[in-house]
Amino acid sequence: LILPPTFAKSLFLTQDRFSKFVMFGRAPELSVPEWGSLFLENHPDKFANICQLASGRSIQSTPARYFAYNHNPWNDLPPLALGGIYWHNALVSEAILTGFETVDATAAITALHQSHHYRYTKWGTRERLTNSIESRLEADLCKESTLTDFVDQASYLLNSSGSLQSNHKRNANILNSALELRKRMLAMRAVRLC
Repeated sequence: LILPPTFAKSLFLTQDRFSKFVMFGRAPELSVPEWGSLFLENHPDKFANICQLASGRSIQSTPARYFAYNHNPWNDLPPLALGGIYWHNALVSEAILTGFETVDATAAITALHQSHHYRYTKWGTRERLTNSIESRLEADLCKESTLTDFVDQASYLLNSSGSLQSNHKRNANILNSALELRKRMLAMRAVRLC
């Protein structure tokens, strides 16, 4: 993941406003070679050009790619397949349940997610990760949930001008959906412990 210089400013702005928060955002996936991130860090003008290209891509269906927080709201999460298909939903819903303000910073931060291989994981390939027991359990966990994309349910949105606004599109039943997901996660933990 490549974060732009605006990331720190957005993080400080959010921290100044909320005592307990989780800030997250979506990011388009781009084919940037591994050396590219080092190159971009030293050439901010090139980073801006790539961000401009990336901003035209639809990222609505992508998961949250980064999470920044000032306290840990995730003490009781089951051992999800980190980087798996649905883990971002669990992270956001649990933050909501533990009383954290959730901030979607997608509009303020154009982060870039590098296309990558999966050789460094225990699965070795994306296909094997997607078909793993962990990912299938997570898919079952979220499939029947009344609300499957918690990323859209942030309590606040950080817009491109850097101001925080209440998310008026937030589902009124967000707490019920998050509680339902928590029950499913606890059931998944019990299954894994058996």
